[in-house]
Amino acid sequence: MSNKKEEDEEEYVEQPKPELKDNATPTYKNFYAPYVRIASEKSGKAGDKVVKYDIRLCQSNFEHMDYEESHTLQHLASAILYASFDNIIDFSPNGSMTGFNLTMFNGVSEETMAKVIVEVMQKIAIWNKDIPNANVDYCGNYQSHDLTKAKKRAMMFIGGIMSKGYSAS
Repeated sequence: MSNKKEEDEEEYVEQPKPELKDNATPTYKNFYAPYVRIASEKSGKAGDKVVKYDIRLCQSNFEHMDYEESHTLQHLASAILYASFDNIIDFSPNGSMTGFNLTMFNGVSEETMAKVIVEVMQKIAIWNKDIPNANVDYCGNYQSHDLTKAKKRAMMFIGGIMSKGYSAS
C-alpha cells in the first residue's frame, strides 16, 4: 500500500539559472525563484506609502503555474492575508503566471514579508477545508481550481525559501 501523502509531496528542485550573455545588463531575469522582493514603493500626496511585492514561485522563462493552480493559490492566500492584515490593497497573480503581486499600504521589509508568505504557504500546504469564495456568487470561474497542485506549489515555495533564502539573487 502506497502512502498517498508521500506521492503528493514534491521536493523543491532548484531550477537552472539562466545564463547571461557577455556584458549583459542585470535585469529581473537575474533573480532566482523562489523569492520575495519589493518591486516598487510610491508615496502618495497624503503621505501614505504604497509598496508592491513580487512574490515569485516559479523561475521566469523556465516554468509557470497553470491557471487552476494559480487561481486556487490566489483564493487561499488572499483569504489568509486579508484576515490577518487591514492594509492590503491587492493580491493577484502576475501576468507571466510565475508568481503574485502583493500591494499594501505602509509595507514591511522584504525579510518580514518573506516570513509572512512562508507562513501563508505553510497554511496552504495543509489546507483541508473548502477553497474560500470558490462558488458562483463570488468567483467568476469557480469550477477552475486545483487544490492538490496549489498545495504542492506551496510546499515547493517553502522548500526553496528554506534552502536558498528569500532573496531574489
